[in-house]
Amino acid sequence: MDESLRKRYMGEAYFLRGFVYWRLAVIYGAVPILVEADVVANNFNKPKATLAEVQAQAESDFLSAAANLPVSYDDANVGRATQGAAYGFLTKLYVYQEQWTKAIDAGKENHY
Repeated sequence: MDESLRKRYMGEAYFLRGFVYWRLAVIYGAVPILVEADVVANNFNKPKATLAEVQAQAESDFLSAAANLPVSYDDANVGRATQGAAYGFLTKLYVYQEQWTKAIDAGKENHY
């Protein structure tokens, strides 16, 4: 597989997982966290993680997404997750946590 395409796919996967955990944290608070190692180990029966752990997973995923996603796309790929989208949701996560300095810093990274 082309390395740039693989990198984009990984960025999109991290973005989607980060988004899902962010929304689950907003709606439910504590939820189980399942990552690649759990799937490989067939470990799906996990206890709920704390709200802080769920938010930390979302933060990690958004940072990984931002590192792998492009700043923009051509017309054929409009609507895909971008680096700016990852930083935007990371900013929103920090605002929910009332981490104002981190929110401002992440917001400044937001590329349009």
